[in-house]
Formats: sequence, structure tokens, C-alpha cells
Amino acid sequence: MCGILGIVGECIAEFKHRFSSALDKLSHRGPDDEGIFEYKSVLLGHKRLSIIDLSKNGKQPMVDDDYAIVFNGEIYNYRDIREFLISRGVSFYSNSDTEVLLKGYKQFGVDLLQKLRGMFAFAIYDKKNNELFLARDRFGKKPLYYTFYKGVFIFASEIKAILSFFETMPDLDKESVTNYFRYLTPSLDKTIYQGIYQLPASCFGILKANKLKVSRYYNPIDNISKEYTNEKEILDKIEQKLIEAVELRLVGDVEVASYLSGGIDSSLVSSIYSRISKKQIHTFSIGYDEYPEYSELEYAKITAEYIGSKHHEVIISSKD
Repeated sequence: MCGILGIVGECIAEFKHRFSSALDKLSHRGPDDEGIFEYKSVLLGHKRLSIIDLSKNGKQPMVDDDYAIVFNGEIYNYRDIREFLISRGVSFYSNSDTEVLLKGYKQFGVDLLQKLRGMFAFAIYDKKNNELFLARDRFGKKPLYYTFYKGVFIFASEIKAILSFFETMPDLDKESVTNYFRYLTPSLDKTIYQGIYQLPASCFGILKANKLKVSRYYNPIDNISKEYTNEKEILDKIEQKLIEAVELRLVGDVEVASYLSGGIDSSLVSSIYSRISKKQIHTFSIGYDEYPEYSELEYAKITAEYIGSKHHEVIISSKD
């Protein structure tokens, strides 16, 4: 959706010449615009895919007083938070969710995370306190990787941007590689490379004096409701939540399509979207020409015909 990159530390001078090429490794995540913020021992970079506020006012890195932010994701309830901040006397110059994050953090600090509904990975640098705040959404939809290398802290949306600063490839973490083949993901905060980590889902980190303290701000088990015991009540509540969730995700300033695999989840989401949309929606499906037994195009087509979407099929091969 966007690409973010940053390095923090007294020794960033020797890494500056590699920063632009490292940021270019994220170009596929954000082809619409790019920007770099530099302040003393901090470099922040951003590759933008414009979704909310397509104007230059939404450009990143975004700076406000003593704070600078780089953000990847989308905050679905940003308008509600924005209206609340305006009622508290906060002024805005853009219509972007990025500015809401930045000014929301200035107002609420870490407590802002409890108010957010969305998918995100962002970093906010506080000049006055020389402190970097990192955060990742509750279920880790948006990636955020980091490492300490030669006295500097490096973070990015993808590992290959971090590797651009390394003189030699780091060793593989054998336990993480094993877990990847076993569970399709490394465990907890690890990656397949030694010394390169991911900020876990529903966690935030504060970098101060070249030390990172990671804390958890959300645990789904704490939010399990026991008030519903009747099956019809439960099903009605699930339907309400599904409709609300789909509606929330339509806040962008560009048209939203639906990825339709033909399975239960995407069929439900596409069906709800088609019901609440004022015009015919677009659905997209991917099939495989070499492995037709894995293709779900047939099921996706049945759903698309049923909900009346404008359907698009994309066929890929091993070459793709």
C-alpha cells in the first residue's frame, strides 16, 4: 500500500548514500510519490500509494512542529477521530488519515492506538525528546521490520530495503526457517535472518538512546464477549459486524474493488459490498494455467454472477 523506511543513530552519515537506493526497493509499494525527511541523526523515507487525500497535502514524510511521521496503511475511522480533535481545538490542513495519526499522537500519545480502527505500520519521530515511536496494527496486516546494525537502528516495510545497508548478507536463523516451512511464518518477532526482527502484531515500540522497548497494546482474548448465548443473536451480531466492517473500508478517495477467491470469506465480503454499494462493484480473481486443480475461478464466477459484479479474471503462471 505504501513503503516506509528509516534509520536512526549518531552514525547515519556512512549510510546516507545508500538511503535512496534502499527506498527504491520499496517503489512497487508506492508509485505515486516519494519523500525523505532528514533531521540530525534521523532519516525517514516514504513511497506513497495515494488512497486518502490524493493531493500534495497528504505527502509524506509529514512534519508538524517537533514531530515527523511515515505511515503505511489506512485508518478507517480517521474522520471520527479528526472531528473529535477539531472539537478540542486542533486544526488540520489536509484531509488525510496521516495527519490524523500525527496530531492524534500529539494529543493522546500511546493511547491513540486504542482509538484506531484500521491496518497500519507507522513511525513517529519526536525531535524534542529524540524518540522514535513505532506501531503495528492489531493483527499485523501491515509489515514492519527492524534491526540494529553498526550503531544505527533501521526499520522498513520490507526486509530487502534493510539488506541494502548490509555489507554482507546476514546468516539465516535456522529455527525461523524451520518454523517457516512448518507454519508458513517465522515465530513471534523473528524473521529468517539473524538479527532482523519484525515488530509483532498489536505491539508498539519506543526507541530511546538506541534501545528499543516493545510493548503490547491489544490482546483479542481480553475482548471476548460472553453476553450472547442465543444462536440467532450471535448470527445477527456477526452479520452486523460484517456489514459495519465492509462499510468502514470504503472511506478511500479512490474506487475500491473486491478480491474474490470463491471461498466463503471473500464471497461474503463481496456480497455485502454489492448490497451496500450504489453502483456495480468490480471483483477480481486469480487463476493458474499450469495447475487448474488449484484454481477457484469457477466458484468465483458463480458468486460474481449471483451478486451481479463486473468480474475480472487474471491468469498467472510460474513465470509470473
